[in-house]
Amino acid sequence: MKNAKLSLVLVLLVSILGLSNCSNLSVDTKEQTVAQTNLAKQFLRQNCLACHCETARESERLAPPFFAIRKHYLKDYPQKENFEAAMLTFLQEPNEANAIMKGALAKFGLMPKITFPEKDLKLAIEYLYENDQAKPEHAGKGGKSQEKGQVDEAAILKKGESIALQTKKVLGKNLMAAMAEGGSAYAVDFCNVKAINLTDSMGQKLKASVKRVSDKNRNPNNAASLEELTFINKFKDMLAQKEIPTGELLKTADGYRVFYPIITNQMCLQCHGEAGTDIANETLERIRAMYPADLALGYKMNELRGLWVLDYQAD
Repeated sequence: MKNAKLSLVLVLLVSILGLSNCSNLSVDTKEQTVAQTNLAKQFLRQNCLACHCETARESERLAPPFFAIRKHYLKDYPQKENFEAAMLTFLQEPNEANAIMKGALAKFGLMPKITFPEKDLKLAIEYLYENDQAKPEHAGKGGKSQEKGQVDEAAILKKGESIALQTKKVLGKNLMAAMAEGGSAYAVDFCNVKAINLTDSMGQKLKASVKRVSDKNRNPNNAASLEELTFINKFKDMLAQKEIPTGELLKTADGYRVFYPIITNQMCLQCHGEAGTDIANETLERIRAMYPADLALGYKMNELRGLWVLDYQAD
C-alpha cells in the first residue's frame, strides 16, 4: 500500500513537471515567433522597402508594393510550401522565366540580382505568406481629421519616412546602375561625384532639406553634429536591445526635423564592410585614394550606418 501511494505521488509529480515544461515550451515558442517576425520585418524594411514601399505614389514606384506581390503569389500558389518555393526561386534568380507578375515586369523591369543568405530570404517569405500587408494609400481617402492646432506627430513622421525612402530609391537605383556598369569600384566614383547632388535635388523636389550623416563618415561633409550623434547613439542602443528603430521627431522654429535610421544591408558591405572579405581590393584602393580620412569601414549586416536628417514644414 505504501509503495502504491509512493508511485501515485511520483506519477503526479511527473505530470506536474511535464505540464510545467509544456507551458514553458509554449512561452518559448511564442517568444521565438515574435523574434522571427521582428527579424523578417527588419529585413524587409532595410533591404526591400525602398523599392516596394506602399506609401509611394504610383508614378514614383520602382517596384510593386508588398501587398500586390503577396496577392499575386497567393493566387497562383495558395499552399505555403509552393508559395515559398516560387518566391525563393525568383529572388535567387530574377529572370522572365521565374517571374509570375508579368504586368509588373513590363512596368518596372526585372529586379537586379542581389545576393542574400537563403535563411534570411526564407524568413522574409514566410512572413509575407503569413501576414497581410498594408494596401497602398490613396490621397483623399480615409483618415481622421485633426482638430485645429493639434499636431499629428505620426503623420509628420510618416511624411519624413516617405521623403527618406523616396530619396533612398533614387540613390539606390543610380547606385545599382553604377554597380551593374562597373562593379563596386565604379560605384565609389558615383558616390564621390553624384550622391550629395542627387540628395540635394531630391530635397528640392520634395520641398525639404535632406542629408545623410554618420558617426563614421566617409565624406567629411557627412559628419554628424552633436545633436545628430545623440540620435545615432539612441538608435544603436535600440538595435543592441533587438528593437527596430523607426524615426524621431523634433519641432524646429521653421517646421520639423526627422531623424531616420540608415541600416546596413548586404549591398552596403561591398563598400562599407570588412576590408579583405566584403570589400574587393580594387574597391578598397579606390576608397583610400578618394577618401584618405575614411572612417566608414568594418560594418556588418543590420548595423546603424548613419541617419537621414530631414527638415521640412508640415502640410
